Amino acid sequence: MAEGFLQQSEIETMEEVGNRYFDALVSRSLFQKSLETYESGFVMHDLVNDLANFVTGQFGFTRLEGDNSNEIRKMTRYLSYFHFHGSSDNFVMDIEDDLYKAKQLRTFLVLDCKEWSEIKMPRARCLKVLSLSGIRQLTELFDSISKMKHLRYLDVSNSAIKELPNSICMLYNLQTLKLLWCWSLERLPRDMWKLFNLRHLITDGSYKLKEMPIQMGKLKCLQTLSKFIVSKHDNGSSNIGELGNLINLRGELLIQQLQNVRSAKDALDAKLKDKRYLEGLVLEWNPLEQVRGISESQRGVLENLQSHEKLKRLTIKYYGGRGFPDWIGHISLPSLCYLELINCPEVDSFPEGRLPSNLKQIVISGCEKLIANWKGWDSQILPSLECLEIDGGSENVESFPGGLLLPTTLTYLKISSFRNLKSLDKEGFQQLTSLVQLDIYNCPKLRYMPEEGFPTSLCVLQIGKCDSVLKEELERKEGEEWLKVARIPNISVGGYEVIQTHDLQALERPSPYAPRPFEYPYKEISCMRMIDS
Repeated sequence: MAEGFLQQSEIETMEEVGNRYFDALVSRSLFQKSLETYESGFVMHDLVNDLANFVTGQFGFTRLEGDNSNEIRKMTRYLSYFHFHGSSDNFVMDIEDDLYKAKQLRTFLVLDCKEWSEIKMPRARCLKVLSLSGIRQLTELFDSISKMKHLRYLDVSNSAIKELPNSICMLYNLQTLKLLWCWSLERLPRDMWKLFNLRHLITDGSYKLKEMPIQMGKLKCLQTLSKFIVSKHDNGSSNIGELGNLINLRGELLIQQLQNVRSAKDALDAKLKDKRYLEGLVLEWNPLEQVRGISESQRGVLENLQSHEKLKRLTIKYYGGRGFPDWIGHISLPSLCYLELINCPEVDSFPEGRLPSNLKQIVISGCEKLIANWKGWDSQILPSLECLEIDGGSENVESFPGGLLLPTTLTYLKISSFRNLKSLDKEGFQQLTSLVQLDIYNCPKLRYMPEEGFPTSLCVLQIGKCDSVLKEELERKEGEEWLKVARIPNISVGGYEVIQTHDLQALERPSPYAPRPFEYPYKEISCMRMIDS
């Protein structure tokens, strides 16, 4: 896309065209899916790599540290560098020499060059792609970057950069700006609204970033905005209404500092209900101990942050209202498959009309009143629920699942931080005929396993921080409680593998429904490696 090879149409964006082309290349085995990474990871066979090098000829060049076998030429268009063995002054000098030789450079990638802190870039006026990802000592960008008028892709992820120069806002052709894990980044350029061609702004993991630039709503082409921070000041910073104009947002969106929304009407201006391409939404207030006296107003704000019916994943954090609005129910969100509720202490029930019936995974943590009333969850009527995680149970809970009727479709169950939990009920577990893995953590009084044991489907049982007597029985493989679990193929107690007939890491796959860390809605090859024939 950055090279200008993709042209969008009335029915397809450039990204969708690129995905279609990429899928065609994968189907022809030019790229192969990596078994070591998430869906966006692909590798290239060494024979295909040789063919690609032959076709590109003098236009493409990859240099490994210590490799001086080839000379950079004036017509070289694509440069990439791999630096594997710590700092090397000669390697850095080689890069700088090569940059001055390649007068027609279009793409410049540096991979794993962690010690290159002072970058001397020539005025590469033709440059379209610049990736300095992983240069961890990089604290600022070079002055000449504002001269790179054709630049469309800029990646300075995993660096110590503190701020971007405002002159970067003169890069009017910039389409993608990646700032993943820029742990020192505190602010974005004030005039970012001038980047009217910007399509992807990715700031995941940049936790020091505390506010957004002004007039973000002018970035009408924006499709990826991983994080939006609501300002508490009337100093020109973006308020939540700026999101209303960003109608093309897709993928995952995190909205932070929602306690700064001045009124429920302002929340309505975000127009989340119109964003039909969004798949995941995270709504986050400040932790409640930092926000006092406004919890009641949060209900109105959440009411007006209703999302589009096609939303698949929803997370709500630090919400202080007394209940959830009805739009979180099954009628408004028929496509919702993942629901996560973190530290919502005042909520004691789900919306009337029950939860979305398509839910496949529910995660509840720090919601004691809600967990205390679990008998009213009606979870047994969720026909698709596969994963359930409950953390931070009520002090009144002494047995699990007690009166909670769990759906028979569950394959994974995790319970943790039930301080007074003493036993697991036989009735609740025998009906879970699809259960494959059960994790129990930080339940210090847990002493008894189900009387009739677990369903035969259970393959993995992991227990951490339970009653000392139970722990000793399971570790020594003796006693009444051991007999209840002895047939389970994989048992772990306190990190110690009591029985292991399978590779536990192979069994513990990431959830297919939860949002992946730093999920990017389009296929991307961040680091292509070759595999032997």
